[in-house]
Amino acid sequence: MSAVDVERYRRDGYLVLKRQFAVEALDACLEDIYAVFNGMARRWRLTAPEARDLPSLTAVMTAVFDRDVASFMAAGKLAQHTIALHRLGCDEAMLAPLRAVGLQAPVIATRPVIFIIHDALKVPGGYHKSPPHQDWRSMQGSLDSAVVWIPFADVAPGGHALEVLPGSHMRGLLPTEEDAFGHRVDDAALPTSGFVALELERGDAVLFSSFLVHRTGQAGGRRRGWRPAIATTMCSSPPSSSAAIPTHTSTGLI
Repeated sequence: MSAVDVERYRRDGYLVLKRQFAVEALDACLEDIYAVFNGMARRWRLTAPEARDLPSLTAVMTAVFDRDVASFMAAGKLAQHTIALHRLGCDEAMLAPLRAVGLQAPVIATRPVIFIIHDALKVPGGYHKSPPHQDWRSMQGSLDSAVVWIPFADVAPGGHALEVLPGSHMRGLLPTEEDAFGHRVDDAALPTSGFVALELERGDAVLFSSFLVHRTGQAGGRRRGWRPAIATTMCSSPPSSSAAIPTHTSTGLI
């Protein structure tokens, strides 16, 4: 990563990393996810063909969802604990850009999180797309903590793309309002325009500050969107006896 890239990250709060991850690593993650949902489909004796690629995975997910929403959610949660996905979080392709922007001893603050966006898979009473939010409020790591967002498939601006608000990380923690998603940034704290939809190819990644305001793009129709987002955090310096130590995925300090 060049000095120009680092400066861009510090200014804008995010950086697109082209061809950062080997597609073979993403394929390994998908193989584990296929196994989870195929197993759930067999449990319910569903007739959907086994998942072997993204279109067939969509079909299996839809079949499980239509049969039992709780089982669909359970399979989705289990998929976030698969070995290949956690191995991706420890890959040098993950760690190198974090170190380049100043996280010299990065640790994984949360489990990998897979967001599944498809209009046929809207959980009743839940949320379907992420509203404007800042990840730091939920993860509460160090002030330089970062998130790495990796698509499993190409994502275009019209396909429920990740939308970011450049420079918003410089405003600190913004006021929020309650939402089915959790804490969404209060509309009064946001500009009326300025979000940028990121176009990404398979193997690309986005590195962004946990204070950056971002959301799921509303445009997309019935197109699929897949992404594991791995949050990493660290303490920038050794804590003194009078310093508070950020805890991982907590709501306070110890």
